[in-house]
Amino acid sequence: VWCLRAQTPPEDVKKVVQKVIDELLPRQCEDGGLSYWGGWNHSSLWATAHVGYVFKLAQEMGYEVPAP
Repeated sequence: VWCLRAQTPPEDVKKVVQKVIDELLPRQCEDGGLSYWGGWNHSSLWATAHVGYVFKLAQEMGYEVPAP
């Protein structure tokens, strides 16, 4: 997010970050994890951990992140 802020108007940064959050949500698999690629039906521990971290940071910054 910080690199977007340097070159992008604040209202556009918020839109881009929220769009990415919204695009990651459908990657959740039946086991609760997230797939590395959209359309996959198996979760990735690496992707799940990183997306969880990003969601936590985004939530702390005031973005809308759904509860697990």
